[in-house]
Amino acid sequence: MSARSIFTALALLAATASAPLAQDNDTPPEAPLPETADADAAPAVSVDAGVTLTSRFIYRGINLGQAPQVQPSLALNVGDFQAAVWSSHPVARPSDQSAETLAGAGNYREVNVWLLYNLDVGVGTLTPYVQNHYNPNNGPFFDLDNETTAHAFQGQLTFRGDERSAPVDAMVGYVFFGNDDADVVGSVYLEGGYSFDVSGLAMRAFAGGVPGRSPFNGVTESRAQITNVGLSASRDIRLSDEFSLPLGVQFVVNPYTEDAFAAVSVSL
Repeated sequence: MSARSIFTALALLAATASAPLAQDNDTPPEAPLPETADADAAPAVSVDAGVTLTSRFIYRGINLGQAPQVQPSLALNVGDFQAAVWSSHPVARPSDQSAETLAGAGNYREVNVWLLYNLDVGVGTLTPYVQNHYNPNNGPFFDLDNETTAHAFQGQLTFRGDERSAPVDAMVGYVFFGNDDADVVGSVYLEGGYSFDVSGLAMRAFAGGVPGRSPFNGVTESRAQITNVGLSASRDIRLSDEFSLPLGVQFVVNPYTEDAFAAVSVSL
């Protein structure tokens, strides 16, 4: 590993070490705004914890695993900043998954750490953030050698429009560090969405793809591809005056692989 690679890896680790929660899409939760506009007031601080159970982990048109997944998250919000850790683990391996292939798709696991900042731009929120994707099946957590690492670092920029005047969102992601053998560095992904309500359901139509070769996003051909087209719907199922259960469903088509997926999720 070159001196330059060592410096890069240490810098990236330092950037995320303080972050102790892309989610069926790449739009992160908004950090809550301060309760007062007083410039001298201390920023609002909160901690959010939750867990989602999903029938399938669908990420950018790719089915990650053949089993239901449990996805716990923990986030620290300080004003408009957020530091978070999120993970996804199978609740059981498929019946056709042998012990010898347990580290394969049927036992897909992931731990993500990110830092983000929500910037109010008047017509919506602009969110730059850095995200570390770690796959425990592929190597130890503290291995940041670019020849053997199981980490991929991605920079993303997301725009979320005002829900009433501009219910649109857009994002771009770029992988800037990862395993050389996996050849994921330089992978780009773009996505846009439109949110609307139908009969009490919060709906989102979205489409995403890559401008060229993008191994991190499952595309090895050197031309633009549409990889993620779908529709999601969610609503809160009220169980009592003080408790409701968020329920979500999504249907996704990947024109590049000619695959289609459906998933249902509940959150606590």
